[in-house]
Amino acid sequence: METETHQQFITEDITVGDAIFKWPEVAEIFGKYGLSCIGCSVNTMEAVGVGARGHGMTEENIQAMIKEANEFVLKKESNQEAHVEGGKAMEFIEPKLTENAAKKVLDLMKNQNKTNFLLKFGVQAGGCSGYTYSLEFADAPIPEDIVLQQHGVKIAISRKGMEKISGTQIDFVDSLQGSGFKITNPNAKSSCGCGKSFK
Repeated sequence: METETHQQFITEDITVGDAIFKWPEVAEIFGKYGLSCIGCSVNTMEAVGVGARGHGMTEENIQAMIKEANEFVLKKESNQEAHVEGGKAMEFIEPKLTENAAKKVLDLMKNQNKTNFLLKFGVQAGGCSGYTYSLEFADAPIPEDIVLQQHGVKIAISRKGMEKISGTQIDFVDSLQGSGFKITNPNAKSSCGCGKSFK
C-alpha cells in the first residue's frame, strides 16, 4: 500500500514560536483548536504537541490541527514557489521516491543505524555535465529545506535546488549491469553516461 505523499512543515516537535514566526497566520488555526495563549512568551518555547496536550487537547484534535496547519502552509509555500518563465507561471513538482527506492533507503538506514534520519536530496555544481545529484542521510533538516514523506521515508529538499529537480523520480534498479539509484530528471537537457551528472 502506497504511503500518501505529503509535506510536513509543522510537526509536534516544532516550537509554537517557530511556527508562528515562519507562518503568522497559523496562530489563528492554533487558536481555533484551543491552543490560544499564543502571547505567553513561555508558551511559544513549547513544542506544538506539548503545548496542545497542556491545553487538554485530544490526540485527534492535535492531529487535525497539525494537518490543517500543514495544508495552509503547503498552499502558501506553493504559491510563493510559483515563478514566471517565458511569460508562463510554472509550479514546482515534488520529486518522487519510488516504493522500490524507499525500501532500499530504509534498508540502508537500518544497516547504518540511522533509522531516525532523513534522506537529503539535492544538486550541486560539479561533474562532467555541470551539476551532480546529492543523496545522503541527515539527522535533521535545515530551515531552507522542504520536507516530504513518501513510502515511510522523510526526504529533505533544499529550496535552492528545487527548480533543477522539479518532477524528478528516484528509483532503485538491480540489473546485470549493476545496481544503484536511478534518477530520472525531466529538467535535464543532457546527462553523462554515468547518470550522476546533468545540465
